[in-house]
Amino acid sequence: MVKKMCVLLMVIGFCGTLWSQRKGSQELGGGASFWTLSEKDTTRTNVELSGIWGHYLARDLIFEIEPRITLYMSDRSVEMTGLLLGGISKKLFDMAAYDRSSRSFWARKDQRSGAGIYGTVSGGIWLDRADDVNDVRIYSGPAVSIGLETRSQLGSLTFFRTRFYYSYLFPAPPLHDSARTIFAVMAGFSVLSRL
Repeated sequence: MVKKMCVLLMVIGFCGTLWSQRKGSQELGGGASFWTLSEKDTTRTNVELSGIWGHYLARDLIFEIEPRITLYMSDRSVEMTGLLLGGISKKLFDMAAYDRSSRSFWARKDQRSGAGIYGTVSGGIWLDRADDVNDVRIYSGPAVSIGLETRSQLGSLTFFRTRFYYSYLFPAPPLHDSARTIFAVMAGFSVLSRL
């Protein structure tokens, strides 16, 4: 009986290393940033919230949707901008150090994340409002983005993600007559929500 239980636990443990590689696994996560600036009798606050939903197409290929909302608050006004991107993230390099002569090589070679570097290409829309408080319309336009991301496993289902990305926001008159660019560094967490 004890031998059967040990074999069953070993099989379950081995299968646990393969969960996220299955087609159809999903990942949820996000991050936030906050800063406030006080000068004389004026206070400005910036809050940015970002989310991520990923669907594994293969072990190293993920379709991701990323919404981002930024709030700029001051004593006189509240401004809100948004960016919604969807794209493909592909593992470019696996930075895990594998010792091919050890017994643990086969157990570790299919890790969900071993300090991998991912490349991302995405497209979507930007959303913005005019500075005029009487103008309640929301303006939008197309956006494209490329980025590099590092991903490290923190637990059996949790990842720490750091992303460097460059976004190009196309012009959309009358609000923005010229293109805008964003370079940003984001850090956040994600968890496998569906195995």
